[in-house]
Amino acid sequence: METSRQSFFTRRNTFNSWTGRQASSADARKWHLRLGHPGPKALEHLVNCSTGTKIKGLTTVECDHCGVSKVKRQVSRKPRDTENAPGLRLAIDFHDLEEDHEGRDSVMFITDRWSGYVWDFYLTDRKADTIRTALEILFGILDRRYQIKPRVIECDNEIYEKRHQLRSWLESLFILIEPSAKYTPAQNGGAERSGGILEIKARAMRIGAGLPNYLWVEIFKAAVYLYNRTPKYILRWQSPYGRFFTFLANRDGVANRQYKPDLRHLRVYGCKAFAMTKDAMAKRKRRQKLNPRAWIGYLVGYQSTNIYRIWNPWLGKVISTRDVIFNEDEYFHGDLEQLKDDIRELNREELMNLLQEIKEPDQTEETSQEESHGEDDLVVGTDHDWDLSIHHGVDDQTREGNLRSNPEDHPNMRVAPSVTEDPRQVPYALGSGESLPDRISAKLGVTDRIEAIQQTRDLLSLQNPNISPQGGTPPRQDANGWETSPPSMLPDTRTKANAGVQFQSYPTPPLTEPTPAALMAACFQGSNMNPEAKDQGNNCDPTGIELQSVVPTENQQTLNTISNIETWKAAFAAGRHAAPIGKINGKPIDRAKFLRILSQPKSLHRSQLPAPPRSHGDLATHLMGTLFIEAERIHLKSHKEMQSWIEISKSDQSVRNQQVLDCMWVYTYKFDKHGRFQKCKARLVVRGDQQAKSIHEDTYASTLAGRSFRILMAIAARFDLELVQYDAVNAFVNAKMDRDIFMKMPPGHRKPGRILRLQRALYGLRCSPLLWQKELTRTLEELGFEKVPQEPCCMMKNGIIIFFYVDDIVLAYQKNKENEAKHLTDQLQRKYQLTGGNALQWFLGMEIIRDRGKRLIWLSQSAYIDKIANLATPSPDRWPTVPMSGPEPLPYEERASIASIRRYQKKIGSILYAAVVTRPDIAFAVSRLARFNTNPSDEHHAAADKVIHYLKKTRSLALQLGGGDEFLVASDASFADNSIDRKSSQGYVMQLFGGTIGWRANKQDTVTTSTTEAELLALSQATKESMFVSRLLKEIGIRLDSKTIRIQCDNQQTIKLVNKEVGLLQTKLRHVNIHNHWLRQEAEKGTISVNYVPTGEMVADGLTKALSSQPFKGFVERLGLVNIEERLSQRELEEMNTETLQDRLELLQL
Repeated sequence: METSRQSFFTRRNTFNSWTGRQASSADARKWHLRLGHPGPKALEHLVNCSTGTKIKGLTTVECDHCGVSKVKRQVSRKPRDTENAPGLRLAIDFHDLEEDHEGRDSVMFITDRWSGYVWDFYLTDRKADTIRTALEILFGILDRRYQIKPRVIECDNEIYEKRHQLRSWLESLFILIEPSAKYTPAQNGGAERSGGILEIKARAMRIGAGLPNYLWVEIFKAAVYLYNRTPKYILRWQSPYGRFFTFLANRDGVANRQYKPDLRHLRVYGCKAFAMTKDAMAKRKRRQKLNPRAWIGYLVGYQSTNIYRIWNPWLGKVISTRDVIFNEDEYFHGDLEQLKDDIRELNREELMNLLQEIKEPDQTEETSQEESHGEDDLVVGTDHDWDLSIHHGVDDQTREGNLRSNPEDHPNMRVAPSVTEDPRQVPYALGSGESLPDRISAKLGVTDRIEAIQQTRDLLSLQNPNISPQGGTPPRQDANGWETSPPSMLPDTRTKANAGVQFQSYPTPPLTEPTPAALMAACFQGSNMNPEAKDQGNNCDPTGIELQSVVPTENQQTLNTISNIETWKAAFAAGRHAAPIGKINGKPIDRAKFLRILSQPKSLHRSQLPAPPRSHGDLATHLMGTLFIEAERIHLKSHKEMQSWIEISKSDQSVRNQQVLDCMWVYTYKFDKHGRFQKCKARLVVRGDQQAKSIHEDTYASTLAGRSFRILMAIAARFDLELVQYDAVNAFVNAKMDRDIFMKMPPGHRKPGRILRLQRALYGLRCSPLLWQKELTRTLEELGFEKVPQEPCCMMKNGIIIFFYVDDIVLAYQKNKENEAKHLTDQLQRKYQLTGGNALQWFLGMEIIRDRGKRLIWLSQSAYIDKIANLATPSPDRWPTVPMSGPEPLPYEERASIASIRRYQKKIGSILYAAVVTRPDIAFAVSRLARFNTNPSDEHHAAADKVIHYLKKTRSLALQLGGGDEFLVASDASFADNSIDRKSSQGYVMQLFGGTIGWRANKQDTVTTSTTEAELLALSQATKESMFVSRLLKEIGIRLDSKTIRIQCDNQQTIKLVNKEVGLLQTKLRHVNIHNHWLRQEAEKGTISVNYVPTGEMVADGLTKALSSQPFKGFVERLGLVNIEERLSQRELEEMNTETLQDRLELLQL
């Protein structure tokens, strides 16, 4: 028997049971309802601050439910001080409501003032013990899970004056209580505002969903859940959830981890839900194919991202369940009769026995007894519902991978309005020769009978392709030998006895208005992928899924409508069964979901990627192994084009007595400046650590000094130079080898008996950096550039300056030399592959911001500071205003652990880079703390954390260059301030054209016997450094107004020793005497001029001692550190808008 193509319903889902759920796409109105009626601005920022969300059309919404829910009085609140970390300052507020069926009559909201995150507790009373129990639960969660200890609690008078025991308990925990004044709730603004918003949100949600008032606990739970995941203006359009958990991730060392709430599971609050029955879940009564597989309820909350809280109005219970689908266009209408399960799960024999016992009642007798709905049909999840209910911020998404099931365990679902009941048992017997279907049909009217049979046939034709709508299947016999009639002859709905009619049909709505049963039957008939579906005309929906209908011709159009509108439901239900194949940041992920993410690289952040593979052998099992293999191929192709090596035999004569080095692959990701994934990279690296070392081998390669870079930036600001940046691709490979080096073939591409003789400088060789520097320098010299003697990484030609740091190349020139500079770069690009060519914006982690009109340049490390901020523990009660204060840190008498030493060295190394590049204000603190790198104590860790906290607080401080015309130097010393060895501290600052270009804070090498000696040594160090800078400026072609270097000093005795004709220091320290004579010599030659300035005006004063808050503020201002918060925010905003526009343009092109 041939089966036609139209007899089967097949479709291939882009998102099926093996993929993750796709982003939920809906219009702004639906998202407004899903999130519990947020404001219009929150919807505008929803896509950027969450995952799994797509908004179609405009984001403006007009909602009547908001209008009747959000009217309020106008109150002005003065904000209190906020903390700098989550969980440290909490605000408590109470709201009274009507008593529910469990005796709960009030809710306590606890708001984290830093992140805005809210915890909700539902109380049976307001006694001190009840409130204390709730607080103990919250404090335990914060401590055990997140290592947070609250410090301050804001509240109204209820806790402070009426609950003395509770107040005493909080004070015993050293928690500060800040109550508001009597009858002044506005002073408790943090909790009052969040509580008011939650009350408004819950009211709008209840009105919009039409839910009864007694469900207020579930409504508030859902409101809190949605509130924590809604972006807020005060948080710069972050959600409280994202702000809270992003801080914890950064604190715990998860670099660049941005936690965004996943909202793809949200549905319109209060919408109709079809939840799978317990029998369907447990696969009981599997032979009863026509039994309902779901019961009807309404969405009232979320237990996690894939477990929903569904209210069953008929039972008056709220059930937690996972297997559920939704109809977001229907809500609770108050008619419980339509929610009954009217299909009894009976087999033929059971039904026969039942009918034989039925006695038909008198037509005038009115029976009104009802049997309660059977609970066996409900899927009841485990739900420990306390009197003190709490919803903490655990990432529910981490549990999705653990909820697995087999797609075969879920046959096609059929959903219809039904009610389980037990008909009244009265004697009744079938007539002679009367069949069961005939008897049942006889009790129905002609119209009802025809309608019931036709609808049953229609549904069965969808569910079973072997059943024809025009006829039934052949009779069959069951296990007892009964001849079974075709299922299509039985109406599948019954109800309780009413007005003498024992069984009354509940007609299924026609397929022109798709029912849940029809939708599910249409969506779950098959799932076969067809890559050419997009070319098959009307049988394909917009997702490229081929649809083959098995319903009659007249219903073909209806099914196509169902498929196009409701296809996503099939993907949602099938996606629940995806099997994780790995983890990303501890979260399970399946291959299909990961491939889908890769297809949208704009949305793939560094936090979503797994760790790169460590070796070539890991690629077979790595999630992105295919992309890294492709990166290997591209990398080897580039080496082939560059002729980086020659393949030779191991037995070649030249290989004798030569070392053959191993090699390895190094894998990494490439991101843009926002941390978004761009591509996978693979680089072949030679095992240079296996090379035999030689004391005669020259491997040192110069790099651009930080001081030289700041000098060049100061010159660019003063003379308004153009700054253009390039990057040399595979820079080292451009240099040719000057010796014979042999290497094994790359892993994964090896041939037996073959090795490589290198012709180019590969990464990993000790000589490669030097060979590249020589190669680039030689090329620039051929183009006419000349070296700057004081800086080997800086060269000049006709007023054009070029400086480089390994493969980062920057050109500086005046506007009138733009054509000449373009010609030079074109010549460079003929020899090397260069990328970039844009204005200098980032260099070695520094952000360069310019104001061409004012001729100013700012060097900022705000992004770098954000990265290292997670190295410190949670900050103290207040942000530090100085990096170091208090007594001098002393050595640790005990022995620190290896872990403590490494952690401390990581902190010091991180802040040291900031101290030597753009942040001289922390130079003294870092210099002091670096002395304890080998044996730090807890006090040293705390001091290092304080420096990091200070950096975090002042992240927007940038080093300003430009705005002046002079070259000034300041020198200072602190006599014998080191109590361990009594050596003195010294420091200097150099400023060029109004900006600080050089500084140093260190301990003197020798012990001095007086303040004058210490100041003299410090002055000698500053003079040497300033003379170097003066020579560098001269070589670059900068002519200052005065050839004499002005040096400031706050010790008059030292100035006299240098300037007076007869003035020698009487000391027995020869080296001090030598410094004195040399300084007098340079002063007499006119090289330097030492001038007096008071200590309070000394710019180097903060480099020799720990200053208090007010003097330190003046020290920062004299250094030229300027707050550029507005400029940073403006740039971030402009970049964000640009990226958003680019994404939308790409979407339109697709």
